[in-house]
Amino acid sequence: MPGCVYEDRYGAPERRAIEEHKYYLGIELHCDPGLRQAIESWERHHAQSWRSWRMRRDAEDQVAAIETYRGELCFAWGREVDFNEAAHEWIKHWGVQWRRQRDAADVAVEEFQSA
Repeated sequence: MPGCVYEDRYGAPERRAIEEHKYYLGIELHCDPGLRQAIESWERHHAQSWRSWRMRRDAEDQVAAIETYRGELCFAWGREVDFNEAAHEWIKHWGVQWRRQRDAADVAVEEFQSA
């Protein structure tokens, strides 16, 4: 829905989660609930827990990526690199790209429902 609040308020992963929620809500209601009703239902029943789950999962995966990068830096620089230094370097070189790739490939609701 170009130009609507839906696109302005929600990032791509959450929009996908809402679309999936809309699909299952339609099955439950035996009709197409429409985007407005799906968003209202999402906000009332799922948004808070999905956002918390997403933040936790992203933080855990970022820490893992930084730890891997830290190992690469230790090898490349020939010395021990602490986590804070590695995090600073990782964010500077890979943070934006990591977020874009993650958001583009994110599976919105399936992992959340099984968590």
